[in-house]
Amino acid sequence: MPPFDIFKALSFLDEPDQDILDELANACKKISFNKGEEITTQFASSTHFYLLLDGEVSFSIQLEHEAAQFEVGYTTGPLTPLGWSGFRSPYRYATTDTASTDCEVLQWSHEFLRNMFTKHPDLGSTFLEFVLEHAVKLLSKVRTELSTYHIADWDSDQLLENIEDRQSTNSPSLTDLLRKSPFFEVFSDKYLKELAKIGKRKKFTAGEVIMEQGEAAIGYDILVSGKVSLNFTPKEDIGKKLALMRTLTHEGYTISWAGCLKDKSNVSTAIALQDSVVFHFPKKKLLSLIVQYSDFKLALHYRLLWLIGNQLRSARSRLISQKFEKEILAIRNLIEQNSTQLDASSKLHKVPYLLNNILTLEDAFLCLRTLIKNGNTLERGLANVCLGVLGNVNQENKFYKGLVNVYESVVKSPSDEPSSAIRKKCAICFQEAFEHSDFVIGGWENLPDQAGHIFIYNHLLNHPYNTLPNNFQLTLDSHFVSSMILQKKYGDPGIRVVRVSRNVEYGHQNYYDRLGHINVHTPESVRIKESEAEKKNRKQQFYDEAQAYIQRGINIMISPEGTSRITTQSPGALKPGAFKLALEISPEPFIVPISVANFDKRLSHNVLSAYIHKPMRMSDFIKDKDNRKELSTFLINLEAQYKDYVKQAIDLADDYKIKISQPAVFKKKI
Repeated sequence: MPPFDIFKALSFLDEPDQDILDELANACKKISFNKGEEITTQFASSTHFYLLLDGEVSFSIQLEHEAAQFEVGYTTGPLTPLGWSGFRSPYRYATTDTASTDCEVLQWSHEFLRNMFTKHPDLGSTFLEFVLEHAVKLLSKVRTELSTYHIADWDSDQLLENIEDRQSTNSPSLTDLLRKSPFFEVFSDKYLKELAKIGKRKKFTAGEVIMEQGEAAIGYDILVSGKVSLNFTPKEDIGKKLALMRTLTHEGYTISWAGCLKDKSNVSTAIALQDSVVFHFPKKKLLSLIVQYSDFKLALHYRLLWLIGNQLRSARSRLISQKFEKEILAIRNLIEQNSTQLDASSKLHKVPYLLNNILTLEDAFLCLRTLIKNGNTLERGLANVCLGVLGNVNQENKFYKGLVNVYESVVKSPSDEPSSAIRKKCAICFQEAFEHSDFVIGGWENLPDQAGHIFIYNHLLNHPYNTLPNNFQLTLDSHFVSSMILQKKYGDPGIRVVRVSRNVEYGHQNYYDRLGHINVHTPESVRIKESEAEKKNRKQQFYDEAQAYIQRGINIMISPEGTSRITTQSPGALKPGAFKLALEISPEPFIVPISVANFDKRLSHNVLSAYIHKPMRMSDFIKDKDNRKELSTFLINLEAQYKDYVKQAIDLADDYKIKISQPAVFKKKI
């Protein structure tokens, strides 16, 4: 038994019954852990509960097939509860808690504490409320870190796409609504009817604040109909900025819970995104009901711990997906934590496998949307959490579907449709696809007012993730320039200089043949046997064709490297073709350099960027177009300058990523 004075520091033991205090003390052990020792192990049966007396403890999660532990928090606070997930089903530790320094803890068995709480409900309620306070602090820490990331949020109107909305068109009775509520469904009808007596319906118009973080809680609220956003603000930004945590659209879901406790402030800000109806349980009447029924009070505190535990689990899953870019593994972990409670036949088990391949992503989302509508309480809750974690993956999936649409819109165009019309249609489809990505463009002021110029860009590799089912890769950087810059500025995407396809590249050939671009042979094309005269004639044909387009006021896009690289190795050596072309054309066109970055990476967690640089005329640098040495010196200098151009594009993307990661400015409705 630890020294008696330790118990004086426990706020929930104010003026306790001496017999209860003795029983708690006799069942308690004071234990030391050396630095590096595990106090709890993730997924192990939660046999013991701990209170930290001294030292630092880190919380980590192990993901399937990953050797490393992912740290999701730490604590140095004295009397921090550890292993409290044992108070809720499935009674297993949610994290591995490791002594970061030498530590001392108090230890009780969970079985003993649960029995004590059943015998002494008031003790149980105050004990659990103490644990709850610390759980909320942990949740706040995770949300504070999470708020620094840009998280693509689901449009909840699309969550049930092609599925009948779960919200009833009829106005449910409060008792029926409570029976459907994931939070209240475990309570007996006796208490649901008591709650129904004190509840009242409240209406909020779109944009109206339902509750504000930091203000005194005035009750418990659940959604009846409409759409409500739950938002979090880091402590230093209270009243200024909001980070979206979740959007609620399902009846019976909890909006605010802090009114169940005395002197508790709201832990989030809720805003009606549509006209919404809420059932509100006033704090005064709710606390009166709690005082009247001590067993209800204990059950309520167990349930609140269940709710905060779920929110913490969800926040940690989202943190792993953002901080470590491990969305699918985070979902595997989430499902594994609940595997003992899920039916063996639950469709949730197949979701991680469907997420592993871009071709089955849509099946994974359909499965989750279906479970939100038809699943049991656990499945609905987990499906909602999964969708929250998968916000960026959903965005990426929409982009991929956009690429498929681009390809099919081109290759399935009518045979008599002009290539100029197909190019514009292609650009518009790409604009729609890129709307599902984060991108930024700088240097618009450097574009010439009129079209009819040569645009050069550093060419980047495609990420394999965006490969179409026929193994064809649509080059993202070139299509971005043509659709998001040229089409938007000049109303035409221009003409690209593209390599001739190899014989086996059917997708490449079918696509580019319909677009009518200028074809050139590169080392990546099929080899051709030709004499020097034939080679010279082929180059002249290229110059003549390109010049004709420019003189008609159509822009030409060329990648002077002739091959593609990753962003950090771009650009490569520049070939002279584009620059010789400019010297051959009269009147001389501008060469407009554009630097691009990050098109070689997966879209999730990245920002695509393009920077338009000041145009130049070759005659300002080359006095004798036939002087090879003069042209070679120019290319070497431009390659060095282009490295700085690419750095500008990288910096532009990094700055924009920081900008979109900031919580939105919050203006309270008066």
